Amino acid sequence: SPTYGLTEACSQVATMAPGETRLKPGSAGPPILTTEVRIDDADGTILVRGPSVAPGTEGPDGWLRTNDLGRLDDEGYLLVVLVDTGTRWFCRKSSSESSPET
Repeated sequence: SPTYGLTEACSQVATMAPGETRLKPGSAGPPILTTEVRIDDADGTILVRGPSVAPGTEGPDGWLRTNDLGRLDDEGYLLVVLVDTGTRWFCRKSSSESSPET
């Protein structure tokens, strides 16, 4: 099942239940229990808050800025649009493909 996570948030942030994959293609799923996700309106950055976020990685506002770009649908399901690996950006083409952006 699709999922989204990062080391600073103990690996998982949002996960799609197996039965929901066909209902929301391209989605990583809703945030896991006790985790909050929002999108920075200014630049589209995925922000994460919750007890699984590593201490010291969050900003002064209490939110971890992931440097990845995404959006939330009307039901709170996360769609990851761009992923920053630290050296390259990866653009999501479809629910099953990704490739480096040039």
